[in-house]
Amino acid sequence: MKKTILQLLIITATFLTITLAMPMAANALTNTPYIPQPGTLPGPTEEFQRNSGGSAKALVTTLIPRFTAGSVGIAAAFATLFLIIGGVRYAISYGKDESIENAKKQIIYALVGLFLALLAYTIVIIIINLKFVEDNGL
Repeated sequence: MKKTILQLLIITATFLTITLAMPMAANALTNTPYIPQPGTLPGPTEEFQRNSGGSAKALVTTLIPRFTAGSVGIAAAFATLFLIIGGVRYAISYGKDESIENAKKQIIYALVGLFLALLAYTIVIIIINLKFVEDNGL
């Protein structure tokens, strides 16, 4: 009985949270956020932000691509490191079948990781560069 009541409370709390959060999320999507700038600080003014599309556009055009490129760079560095380690393990296996198989698996996993990192970067760049056109009923 206690377990059923607890489950109902969790479901109710989740439902209320989602119900109350949806109007706020919709409002946040329709109103482009602008970062206020006091007159004594350097940086883009609110007028410049309005004309350039707001901070959301700056996030999509600068921050996300930089973060993705940095992440791919880190993943590529690790993949290269593990590729080199796998090559060294393969070279010093001295004909032991188990060591050769482990080294081959490590090399394959490093190449797959590098491929997935590059694929993720490509997908993010393609999505960012998509141009969405509003349907005006024409």
